[in-house]
Amino acid sequence: MWRDTARTPKFFFVDARSLLPLSIWALHMAFWTFYIAVAGCVFFILLQRWRITPMVCWRLFRTRLIGKIRPVNDRNLMRKRARWGSN
Repeated sequence: MWRDTARTPKFFFVDARSLLPLSIWALHMAFWTFYIAVAGCVFFILLQRWRITPMVCWRLFRTRLIGKIRPVNDRNLMRKRARWGSN
């Protein structure tokens, strides 16, 4: 039974994380909230189909936005600059 704890929770065939947009639609039934709920369900179904989690999707989006080369700052140099007030 403990082996099933790492699986993603599902509500029928839909990922349980998509219940948040559906609950927003249930609380405020309008066409625009319905469209948001359907888009959220489709988004989570696609993530499930590609077998990635929402956190991995966020990291992929962030790396695509920033790029491959990110500047690396030396912590000791940053502390030294902050202590002496120089650039």
